[in-house]
Amino acid sequence: MRSGLDRRSSGNPWRDLPVVNQSPEEVVIGVWKGKTIAESIPRIGGGSPAGTVIAALIMTIALIPFFAFRELSRVLGKGVLAALFLKAQPDAGVSAK
Repeated sequence: MRSGLDRRSSGNPWRDLPVVNQSPEEVVIGVWKGKTIAESIPRIGGGSPAGTVIAALIMTIALIPFFAFRELSRVLGKGVLAALFLKAQPDAGVSAK
């Protein structure tokens, strides 16, 4: 039996990748404005292979908390994680001075 953490919540993994979604949009906009397809392709990280790898690494690391909290919320149940973070907690016997 598989645990809740190893099941994908989405049937489409490309939906969650901003670069994959943005690049075709930029090409369409560029072609619409009269540029060629090659001119319309966004230059991620300055256009060099190393820059592209670094930009992808930064985006991957930056998105870790988003996906972690989304997965935790899915596993714990609807509203549980939000209640843990946003619900007022009872006083733990510590006086505020």
